[in-house]
Amino acid sequence: MEEFEKRILTSIIVCVMIMSGLMALPTPVDAKKGQPDLVVKNMSWIYPVIEGNDVPFTVYVYNQGEVSIEMGFWLRINYAELPGFWQEPTVTHQIWVEPPIKAGTKKAVEITLTALTTHQMNIEAILDTTNIIAESDEENNEGHVCLVSVGAERGSPVSVPVFLRNVNLFGGETFTVEVDPSKIPDGWSFTGGVPPTIITAAPGGNVALNEGTYVPSDTHLNPVFRINATRQSDRETRIMYIKVLSSPEIGFSFSPFLNEFCIMGIDQIDSEETLNRTIISEHPDMTIEEHTVTNAYGQYVKATLEMHSSNHMNMYKILKIDYNGEVIIIPENNMFLTTFGLDDNGNLKHYYQYMKCDSENYQHTYYDAKENQTTMKGKVDGKDFVITFDGFEAVGVRILNDQIAIARLDTRDLSIPLCMNDCQKADCFMLTH
Repeated sequence: MEEFEKRILTSIIVCVMIMSGLMALPTPVDAKKGQPDLVVKNMSWIYPVIEGNDVPFTVYVYNQGEVSIEMGFWLRINYAELPGFWQEPTVTHQIWVEPPIKAGTKKAVEITLTALTTHQMNIEAILDTTNIIAESDEENNEGHVCLVSVGAERGSPVSVPVFLRNVNLFGGETFTVEVDPSKIPDGWSFTGGVPPTIITAAPGGNVALNEGTYVPSDTHLNPVFRINATRQSDRETRIMYIKVLSSPEIGFSFSPFLNEFCIMGIDQIDSEETLNRTIISEHPDMTIEEHTVTNAYGQYVKATLEMHSSNHMNMYKILKIDYNGEVIIIPENNMFLTTFGLDDNGNLKHYYQYMKCDSENYQHTYYDAKENQTTMKGKVDGKDFVITFDGFEAVGVRILNDQIAIARLDTRDLSIPLCMNDCQKADCFMLTH
């Protein structure tokens, strides 16, 4: 019996049992202590986001309850074309999530979306839409993410329209929009939420508010502004983000299948960039290299790497980060190691990564070839995490606003370099041992 037919049959059996009184739907009394609790921990996607192109998208489902989830459930993705708050979905997807999800762990649920607009995403994810799982909290199954990325030259203004929809068809609605001041870097200003802005929408209306900033002429940062909107009728608050890019961003990855190391320009606006590699010194077991990404405005970021490679191993450290010769950063306590083994057919027998960004943020990645499953675990911002993926997954490194961060790679096609975005914006070279 096909998998879809099995799910349909299971749903019919459950409905018959409910109607005959043999099974009761979960109630708040049933779902208390000793139950699982599903939440959308976060969502991510692989760049670039270009209208009409495929976008690999991931929902990270976290079981913060006390027991494992041993039944599958449905996840709905609502994808809206307009950026902003409470927007009507343009496209909806239903995804079946396979068990188990152990207590205290995350499961990555992946789907490929078709981008509705360029450089922006507005997604709502709703877990267990048919209430199959009895949970300790049935009211926390929704998650939202909205990000608009926009490029700008230093010393120029930026404006982004943000939409707020009144879902009430019979009465007006008032919204309070506020920009999180802690996310505004020194020297930057913001309009359309500082101070909080009050805006009203007619019944069923969709109003626009222009969010704007001025890019300082001496900045090297690409800040992400956090905007909160509160609906006055029920005090519900939602969040969206606007990222302003005036400086290039750089990333690194390694493919065990090709034995290639790649340097990438990896910003979210698919900007025109040039890449350059310079070998500073070579030793029998080590090289010191400089890798530079320059954008169309002439701004650059340069990273100096200490690299080691041998059969089935690649390891590197970031020694220095240079923004336009104006800001120099010397990172400490970072190391990025990959070990692997291939069989005679070029298939992975084992794969392990240890990625240490600093003394407090690190990640282990294991691929189990027998189970065809990848596990990632570690610590970010003082919090432990464990995530499982079906199939092979790998991570790379990106430099973002003075910080070293870990980023997932695009592993859909293992015959090409593993990149964080379009591999046409990568400079890849084969490692020698």
